[in-house]
Amino acid sequence: MSNYIYLVLYVDDKKANRLNDKAIVIRWHKLCKGTVLTQKYIEGEKLSKAELIFFNQAVK
Repeated sequence: MSNYIYLVLYVDDKKANRLNDKAIVIRWHKLCKGTVLTQKYIEGEKLSKAELIFFNQAVK
């Protein structure tokens, strides 16, 4: 996309690999609203098998 700039200064691989899904989603939600699935996950709602597939694709 030509109207976005991505800047990564440093990624600590060891620390990043230790983060669980919830920690990743919480950090993501600090930057944007996330998706309906990530919002459901944070609210503690149970995700269906199909929803989990799409959730995992978004988080990983």
